Amino acid sequence: MPAPKLLAALPKPILFGLYGAAGGLLGALVFGELLWYLLRPPVATAAAPEPRVAVAVARDVEVFVEARRPCSRPSGRPPSPSRPTEPRAKLR
Repeated sequence: MPAPKLLAALPKPILFGLYGAAGGLLGALVFGELLWYLLRPPVATAAAPEPRVAVAVARDVEVFVEARRPCSRPSGRPPSPSRPTEPRAKLR
């Protein structure tokens, strides 16, 4: 059986490669489906367990306003106070 006109224009190594790829895919599908039918795992018959949620929460929560805790600033930079500790002198 000659190759269709579209495929006949291809060089023989590429044509044989395409035929080999198509045959390999077809063989994998046929034998793969047959093996899956024979060796597939059994269907689960037990009911699925009821989902449970486990949550851990601390009783005491410390809230930091304006992110003034020491670990919130990048390392190597001194903290920049959001409110000055000393009153500033007024400029004239």
